[in-house]
Amino acid sequence: MEYLVDTATAGDFLLDTQVRLKLEYLIEKRAEQTRLTNALNAAETEINNHVYRLFDLTPDEIRLLQKEVEH
Repeated sequence: MEYLVDTATAGDFLLDTQVRLKLEYLIEKRAEQTRLTNALNAAETEINNHVYRLFDLTPDEIRLLQKEVEH
């Protein structure tokens, strides 16, 4: 019994598999980056709120400080 394998198809399959695996990896890493960025932003907001309360800042002072930090 002789099996004929179309090498172009086998090569294409291997390439498609490699591309798919790399794409899945990149998608996973992007999701991890987004999750970590959101966690950092939430932590920063929480710390800022603690500082605002610690220094008993008014809403106007908080807005002024946030505006200055943006730039």
